[in-house]
Amino acid sequence: MFLFSYFRFGIEGLHLALSEDGLHWRVLNANAPVFASNLGTKSLRDPFLLRDKNGLFHLFATNGWTGTDCFHAVCDDVSGGRSGRLMPVMDKGAGARNGWAPEVFCEKESGLYYLIWSSSTAEQIDTLHDWHQRVWSSSSENLENWTPAAPLFDFGFSVIDPCFVQEKNGSILMAFKDERGKNRGHENEASVQSKAIKIARAPHIGGPWKIEDGFVSPNLSEGPTLFWRHDSELGEGWTVLFDHFGALQFGASHCADGKNWVDISDRLKMVEGRPHHGSVLEISSEEAAKLEQFFAANRIEVAPQIAPPPTI
Repeated sequence: MFLFSYFRFGIEGLHLALSEDGLHWRVLNANAPVFASNLGTKSLRDPFLLRDKNGLFHLFATNGWTGTDCFHAVCDDVSGGRSGRLMPVMDKGAGARNGWAPEVFCEKESGLYYLIWSSSTAEQIDTLHDWHQRVWSSSSENLENWTPAAPLFDFGFSVIDPCFVQEKNGSILMAFKDERGKNRGHENEASVQSKAIKIARAPHIGGPWKIEDGFVSPNLSEGPTLFWRHDSELGEGWTVLFDHFGALQFGASHCADGKNWVDISDRLKMVEGRPHHGSVLEISSEEAAKLEQFFAANRIEVAPQIAPPPTI
């Protein structure tokens, strides 16, 4: 079973949905948020769920458009209560303007957790007058004490929304958004190759990274999440869900051979109500049944705040 965490347009709190196959999703809590932040901007964007080595669930999320810290909460049950805190991930980054889409990756060999996010600093503005985003990281043995923030890599162009998984051979697979270009104005220009999802691989989390040719999503896509699943038509492999915000919908691509990605968006049945940037976590059938029973008997009502977008 798969659990999808996401937020919705104008409703910036934690939403949840379930799926048996990773393509057909059904909402929990009637597609209303199950949790809202009362800290910082009181906006909770780009939610990411992680189960740690002790079985506890961790929620990481963006604290509004211009927050330089990330939201972090812990609970022993996804349907249970959460106590949150703000982690000042970029408090030492001179001129930092944001801290977007925090995710945590646990490296199998070392057991280290890596918190990874995107930030722009004031002196880095590209020729398109957009924010020049770089990927930053911090590591921890216990998800509590973190090393100082440092750039993880710099491809020489603006990058956001990195998401990491580890392949069977130990290499690291990353999906990320090439942030070059403009969010509006080139939707129908086939020659424009930007604002879409790319794939890269590295032998270790620190690189060196090799970016694969081409894109695995249409233009104006972001927020990829990678997970392993069996596809009824293509077989076992990695699936990437992405927020195709240019078309006001989600999309999906699948790779069964480790090289070639196939667009399977026409088979995706995503939740309604303008879902945005989320993550997929595999859970047991028993856990899924417990969640459905809980939300069938309990309607959670929270009122998330909406963070105003930045002005450049």
